[in-house]
Amino acid sequence: LDYRENETIKTFIDDSIKSILKKFKRKKGVAGLSGLTIGTEQHFCHICKSLKIPYDVYIPFEGHELSWPKPTQENYRLVLNEAEDIIFSDYGNYNPKKIQSRDELLIGKSSVIIVVWDGRNIGRAFESLVHIQRSKGKRKTFILNIKELKIHER
Repeated sequence: LDYRENETIKTFIDDSIKSILKKFKRKKGVAGLSGLTIGTEQHFCHICKSLKIPYDVYIPFEGHELSWPKPTQENYRLVLNEAEDIIFSDYGNYNPKKIQSRDELLIGKSSVIIVVWDGRNIGRAFESLVHIQRSKGKRKTFILNIKELKIHER
């Protein structure tokens, strides 16, 4: 989600993510995990850095960013270079299964999950929500519903 066009939504997302991360920052071994897609996931890493929380990035395959606009690629590389660890879930060329595999790996490694969701029952955020609900084990989940501008905690 590239939310920079709407200041109200951007402020809601930024403030919500900062608030959630601050709750867990005091715990030993806390790190942010990101799939590093355009918009929110890249910005999540900048927020982690501003709060001095290390972060790891999960990449679906090498060259994932090559079809993006140049400024977005530059930000991607900056965030990637500052990551504590870089995990590739697969190699080779684009395939939707590689994105799903990355998301499943990312969710599997998480104990707390923040999902930015626009309220529609389609797209990656929704698929992640469905996967979380089906996953074994309890994970604290924060759903930032940008349609309602509310945080739902599960």
